Amino acid sequence: MAAVVIREPASSARPTAAQLAYMMKDKLKDAVEEVDKEKALKDVAEATVKEKVTAAKNAEA
Repeated sequence: MAAVVIREPASSARPTAAQLAYMMKDKLKDAVEEVDKEKALKDVAEATVKEKVTAAKNAEA
């Protein structure tokens, strides 16, 4: 009687270290872009607040 070998389908194969590194690099790039966007929004918000405070002080004078 021949031995039966059960193989997993190719789609469920585990990724290689190189594939994992590539995926992580891509995710890290996305995260860095998101952080840069958030920082830019924070900078704009801070500048807006400073302008409004200056305008309010000038209005009082």
